[in-house]
Amino acid sequence: MVIASCQSDNDSAEDIQLEMKVYRQAADMGDFMTAAASLQKVLVLDSTKKEYLDTLANIFYTVRNFGSALKACEKWTKSYGPSENIMRIKGSTYEIMGDIDSAYETFDKLYLMSPKTKYLFKTALFDLLIGREKG
Repeated sequence: MVIASCQSDNDSAEDIQLEMKVYRQAADMGDFMTAAASLQKVLVLDSTKKEYLDTLANIFYTVRNFGSALKACEKWTKSYGPSENIMRIKGSTYEIMGDIDSAYETFDKLYLMSPKTKYLFKTALFDLLIGREKG
């Protein structure tokens, strides 16, 4: 006996709407793990909604799930290229994880992409931490 389930596009759209409703409510209440789970479901239901990887990376960073934050950043970058927000999350994640070389490299690229003093300051701080002099 074979049981097949066919879900119409309309059902899928309704599922996505429901998951987005759950996401918003969970995020409003500070329940970031439920919010992340709902966004993951949206990505499974509609793989074209990769723009939510940015939000997912923010959530994972917020709840200190750094491995998942980096994976979400990589998926975003593969789909859309680097963005200031994704690069900031990535650099900050490396910094918290103690990978100063990767943090430096990320903030250096970020400064070239978006020349803000705070990113230059980060690279200078990392230079001091690891005793490196720029030449």
